[in-house]
Amino acid sequence: MKPDMFMMKGGKMVLLQSGDMTIMEGDVTMTDGTRVMTDGTIKLVDGTTLTLMEGEGMVIDSSVATMNRAEP
Repeated sequence: MKPDMFMMKGGKMVLLQSGDMTIMEGDVTMTDGTRVMTDGTIKLVDGTTLTLMEGEGMVIDSSVATMNRAEP
């Protein structure tokens, strides 16, 4: 099974969780303080800002978030 993750798909941010895909309706703040926005912007706790491109995702691993290339 694929890991739970946020990803950019079809120009929208989606949450893949337990095999189900849901379009994000609002911004999410993770337990470590990382903010994931509906426009694909990710603000890390250290102030770094990342922008997901089509097919990219951020794996949710407890409070740790890592960037990787996701399968669309």
